[in-house]
Amino acid sequence: MIHKHGFEALDRSIKDIFKSAYGASSELPFGGKVIVFGEDFHQILPVVPCGSRQQIQIRMFAKWLLDIGEGNVGGNNDGEETIEILEYLLIKDSSDPISDLIEFVYPPVLDNFNDLNFFHERAILAPKNDVVQEINERLR
Repeated sequence: MIHKHGFEALDRSIKDIFKSAYGASSELPFGGKVIVFGEDFHQILPVVPCGSRQQIQIRMFAKWLLDIGEGNVGGNNDGEETIEILEYLLIKDSSDPISDLIEFVYPPVLDNFNDLNFFHERAILAPKNDVVQEINERLR
């Protein structure tokens, strides 16, 4: 996923290139040129309308993730922003929050380590590789 400032920089660059090459300026995005981006920009969990409490929380979480990705969360988006984590996502008053997170995501991991579907339905995402490494070491 790329930050919106990357797209804006590409837009300005293409407009500048074609302005200097052809002497014309365009107010159209990307100077009116067709740009095809790969990947799936909405990689979120599937949502089931009118679902259970858990499915409603998944829908709320998916919307929140999309809002973050589209720059709709926080204040003036100048490339760096502090985002408030939703209350129900927080692990509070814990002496070891990573262990609590592992226990929440992989509750009876020892009972289900042979079941491939158990792991296909669960994941822990982390912002930095050192956090991923710590989680992986604890799961061994």
